[in-house]
Amino acid sequence: MEGHPATDNLCAVFRRFSLVVLVLAIASACAGARHEPATPVAAAAGPALAAPASPTITLSIVGTNDLHGGIVAREGRGGLALFGGYVANLRAARARDGGAVLLLDGGDMFQGTLESNLAEGATVVAAYNALGYAAAAIGNHEFDFGPVGPAATPQSPADGSTRCVEGARG
Repeated sequence: MEGHPATDNLCAVFRRFSLVVLVLAIASACAGARHEPATPVAAAAGPALAAPASPTITLSIVGTNDLHGGIVAREGRGGLALFGGYVANLRAARARDGGAVLLLDGGDMFQGTLESNLAEGATVVAAYNALGYAAAAIGNHEFDFGPVGPAATPQSPADGSTRCVEGARG
């Protein structure tokens, strides 16, 4: 089945934007890492090996995806509080060794639980901000609630979604 040109173009823009955000987030994490001076190799190793070694920086990349609103633990498993503890411990370890943590999400953050759906994903956004996510891709469920504002709610049959489709055809 062939896609709609406008939709295909929008998807391509989102893919390029997500890639740019990912590259910038990695560069930002690396730039914020602490650099320790390298220890020179012993002179006895020979003149060819006497150059200082490059510092090693550990960058921990943590990725999540398909949260589907699961911010609260269920049946003793999961939830963002438990995950937040893991991320805090990892950040503390990277702070000790001069590294950095890059936290990313692959999309589908919303839709699936009452606590996410009641606020149309705002609780997930707040939790991700508190956890310090560097970037998140846009998944299909991020569009489930439609645009924001009163114009997003149809007020009459003329405001329905078929109006756009019929207008595009003719």
